[in-house]
Amino acid sequence: MVSILTNTAAIAALATLRDINSAMATTQTQISGGQRVASARDNAAYWSIATTMRSDNKALSAVSDTLNLSAAMVDVAYTAMNSTIGVLDQIKAKVVAASQPGVDKGKVQKEINKLQDQLTTISKSASFNGQNWLSIDASIGATVATNLVSGFTRDADGGISLQTTTVDLWKTALFNTQGNGLLETEIPTDPASYSTMSFSGTLDGLLTGAPQAPASGVPVSAFNVDEGDVISFSFNKGGTSRTVTINRAAVNSAVGSGNKGTIVDANDMAAVFNKAVQRAGISSSDLAASSTFVRRVGDVFSISTLASGASISNVKIKEAVPPPPPADPVTHPTIGIKDIDVTASSANLGDYLSQVDVMMKSVTDAAARLGALQAQLTAQTKFTDTLMDTLEKGIGTLVDTDMNEASTRLKAQQTQQQLSIQALSIANSGADTILQLFR
Repeated sequence: MVSILTNTAAIAALATLRDINSAMATTQTQISGGQRVASARDNAAYWSIATTMRSDNKALSAVSDTLNLSAAMVDVAYTAMNSTIGVLDQIKAKVVAASQPGVDKGKVQKEINKLQDQLTTISKSASFNGQNWLSIDASIGATVATNLVSGFTRDADGGISLQTTTVDLWKTALFNTQGNGLLETEIPTDPASYSTMSFSGTLDGLLTGAPQAPASGVPVSAFNVDEGDVISFSFNKGGTSRTVTINRAAVNSAVGSGNKGTIVDANDMAAVFNKAVQRAGISSSDLAASSTFVRRVGDVFSISTLASGASISNVKIKEAVPPPPPADPVTHPTIGIKDIDVTASSANLGDYLSQVDVMMKSVTDAAARLGALQAQLTAQTKFTDTLMDTLEKGIGTLVDTDMNEASTRLKAQQTQQQLSIQALSIANSGADTILQLFR
């Protein structure tokens, strides 16, 4: 059937032309923008993956910058370590020279003094971005370390994390304002005359709640209340209970032991217990006609008679577990580099030589650690850059336009468009054929 109202052929040709024009528009957009997946509507899965990978690539770029910054810090410290080794070599040579008969030791010592000053200058100058690993200011026994960013990962569940490498500054510091540098003698964390108290069976027997006769008191010898050590008990009276706690801070506050938590004798013990009781809010009326809770009798201490209705319970003695010794301890010299004086009457030049050799070993070990860290950071930087390139290629594979394919497709679509226009023209000319029948 032929109708002059509905041109079926023209409708079909027009629909085909619309499809071709739409496909051409898509192809032209891909060519002009360079991406076949430019938004989520183009391909939601590929767009999501590519967006995540781009975000990771930005993070990796930041990691790469941080790695370069870390490498610069290590380079500065390593260069200073190498210079230190050279100066120590010179000091060793000067000590050997001073050992020769007839040598003016005073002049040799002047040269050594200059070299000692040079070591100080090297350590203080080895600073980059405010970080100095060769000259520090840290309390003895404190943990002094810095963490360098060394990697970035995303796990199978999508979680991200940064990898870090820890640098122990006690193994790189030549000098510390409070001692224990590689070129300094070792200062113990606590005085050698003190030992950590073994709490077991000592204070438990004392804090029984019953009045103690002087003869049953516990002798007190010097000991430390270390970080994490806690002595506590409950003081009960009239239905009210107060907890008394004694730790290192409490000991230092009571006897002023220079932050060492040291109790020297029974007087110190009495001072510590009495102050702890007062801080717990226990008044003198709770005790037996005295505000003194613990008293000294000779070389022992005992609890005063408690007031009527008062008692002690819930005694807890917790001794901190000491940290394990370092896996790679630093060997310190018995004579610091600044203490070398070949003109001193007590100077032992042979001992000086051996101690400089100890320092040389420690500094060489530190330089080796820094060299290994340099290699690690260099390898990680190379890997990170390669990973960034690989991710970029992966993103391109997912979303970039294949220009050869797109240009070929566009040429074909242009031909299809021309043919479709021709077909539409033929379909529209069908009405003219009907008109001929009426002539």
